[in-house]
Amino acid sequence: MRDGSEITDWRRIGTVLGHAAPTPEKKPDAVDAWGELAAAKHGSAVISARDPKDVAAYPRSHRG
Repeated sequence: MRDGSEITDWRRIGTVLGHAAPTPEKKPDAVDAWGELAAAKHGSAVISARDPKDVAAYPRSHRG
């Protein structure tokens, strides 16, 4: 059984994916969105990506 916070996180990921603005050659990616959410939850986290545009595609509106 999933707890409420996990379900809330998945809903946030869905929202982030819905507002994603990836480059034309990319599609919204749940793993990238999850990484962005995980970093946001930890405040001072640093995201390392092979292609920084992948991470930049996701809005920061879910932070806070």
